[in-house]
Amino acid sequence: MPIYGDQRWNPEAASSAQWEPVEQNRAVVVRAASPPLTATGATDAQVNRNFKGVKIYLKVQSLNAGTLDAKVQTKDPASGDWADLAGASWPQKNAVDAVADPLTIYPGIAETANESVSDIIGRDWRVHFTLAGGATSALVTVGAHYIG
Repeated sequence: MPIYGDQRWNPEAASSAQWEPVEQNRAVVVRAASPPLTATGATDAQVNRNFKGVKIYLKVQSLNAGTLDAKVQTKDPASGDWADLAGASWPQKNAVDAVADPLTIYPGIAETANESVSDIIGRDWRVHFTLAGGATSALVTVGAHYIG
């Protein structure tokens, strides 16, 4: 794709917005701890404009009971359906994390279960959560750094 200054051509974008910013080393807060999760659901959709991969940090700050499962999903641009990104999940959580738990998604890296996935992140992605085993509330933060 052609780049002009700090803009990059995106032929898939709406005609009035085909030039979009080239972003460098972007960090984002995907989900702040408050309000707590009280049901199975997902973060807001994140829009990846120019990056091949992402390092996502998940931290459980409180979990009242049961378990929390978290996985990365990408959006099918044709149907609009969300699909699980194979292997892109964290170990099941049943306690508070002392530190954030990173998961790296990037093409060509060595794969390690619950740590790294060799794939692209795609344009639209999110983190999906499932509360189970009696869990009714969890405080969770999700942050991310995009990778070249």
